[in-house]
Amino acid sequence: MRYTTNDLIIYALFGAALFLIVFVTSPVIEALTFSGASALMLFFEPFFGNLAALITKKPFAFTITLTVYSILAAPTVAILAIPTILKVFPIVFAALSAEYFIRKYNKKGSAIAGVIYMFISGWLLAFLFIKMGLPGSELGLGVAAILILFGMILGGLGGLSGFWFYENKLKDRAFVKRIQS
Repeated sequence: MRYTTNDLIIYALFGAALFLIVFVTSPVIEALTFSGASALMLFFEPFFGNLAALITKKPFAFTITLTVYSILAAPTVAILAIPTILKVFPIVFAALSAEYFIRKYNKKGSAIAGVIYMFISGWLLAFLFIKMGLPGSELGLGVAAILILFGMILGGLGGLSGFWFYENKLKDRAFVKRIQS
């Protein structure tokens, strides 16, 4: 199976859109609410990755989309304030781990992939965060476990929502059929 230019454009577009949503919206939500409400943006990672996989029906679409997102986020403090390239590897590894379930192209697979992605990326990023001694790391694994559980719920919902959006809004569109042909 070959990747076409349209496939690569979808991956880049969804990865960039995900970065923009997370990087632009999260600080605004934090500034307005003074709470951890920006964590709700975790919902969009499996949502966009799942959409890319469902639209293109190509292997590793989920991983490529989230890799684009993590590379764009590398020079920023968008992901737990972990510096530079270190945040790319956990996200790519987690996306690869979820790839098997994404390729099922069904509701259950989408939800499981979102949960697995959030579980693995959450623990790997928490490990990096704690090992680097970044501010807040003294709270330790107890807080990380609660946040990862919250992320897993959002991941499952994001995967399901991506599947629902594809099935009900995009599946029969001409541009999707053209990409899939």
